[in-house]
Amino acid sequence: MYRAAHTLAGIAGTVGIPAINCLSHALERALVRRNQAAQRDSLEAFETVRQAIAAHALMLADVAREHEPEEFPALLDELGTLYPEPLVDQQAVPVQADDREEAAPAVQAAAIGGTEPAASEAAAVDVPQLQDELDEQLLPLFLEEALDLNQNIAAQLHAWRNNPADTE
Repeated sequence: MYRAAHTLAGIAGTVGIPAINCLSHALERALVRRNQAAQRDSLEAFETVRQAIAAHALMLADVAREHEPEEFPALLDELGTLYPEPLVDQQAVPVQADDREEAAPAVQAAAIGGTEPAASEAAAVDVPQLQDELDEQLLPLFLEEALDLNQNIAAQLHAWRNNPADTE
């Protein structure tokens, strides 16, 4: 299921639909974390994944109508906290807040070759603004692939609900 979410995220990124790209990436990361989680199957997790699939369906319908898809920030947050990553070993020596503040400029300076640009130089850099456009040749391909992937994710979710112990 995470492969389908990964593919959908990539396609949405390629054709310039950031709302679908972000939701697909969040779903993919949640499903990858699920494979490493101690508590893998819960009704809450199932419901959150189901909501993500339903949101994808709504977003794809918006794109099919040539509208910008609605974003779902609360769902992105839920997916982000769905399967927390295991904590890293906390036996490292704690760093005092004062030490971090003093070390930060030195680390930053070393990372950029020991010199820091003047504020006027940083402000003078002109960053070109890009205009996103939907590619009319890629859009039908995206919609067809997205529909197939959404149906695939829904089928895999149904299979997961029937057999939660299956990791594939």
